[in-house]
Amino acid sequence: MQKKQLLKFLPLLTTALLSIQCAHLKNNITGMETKHADSSLYVTLDGSQRYQIDQPIMIEFKVTNSNPDTLSFCQYDTPFENMVSKFLQVENGKGEEVKYMGPMARRVMPPPAETYHKIAPGGSKTITFDLKKGYPIAKAGKYTIHYIGDTINGLISKKGLSITVMDGK
Repeated sequence: MQKKQLLKFLPLLTTALLSIQCAHLKNNITGMETKHADSSLYVTLDGSQRYQIDQPIMIEFKVTNSNPDTLSFCQYDTPFENMVSKFLQVENGKGEEVKYMGPMARRVMPPPAETYHKIAPGGSKTITFDLKKGYPIAKAGKYTIHYIGDTINGLISKKGLSITVMDGK
């Protein structure tokens, strides 16, 4: 009987423990945000101006360190961990959001050391990814892409990317 009662309270206990962990993590992230906001790790998106609808849409994601110190960032919510989360805001020419349709990763918190990438002063780290692996671009037209990321990595993005997708005919 005691085992059944314990099982009833297990979800509540799990929720309480996760809330405590998240509150602790939020406090740590808030400190990291301030640090990273001052640390000057910037994201830029680059790619071709025009793409064919029946071809991949290859986008370059670049993180640049404009600080005189070596800095690091967590790969969570970036293409450095592949397309396993919504880290972009993609809109068509009418301002309608193109919904993220890729996988959503479950992650270990706090992030393990191997999920961090170091960038030397004045250096950068670049990766290219196919936008279509997470966003169903099925119609020709103009699209805007903005990096939205997450507070866990503290990356700053000042400018989006505008592209035109053309009918393949």
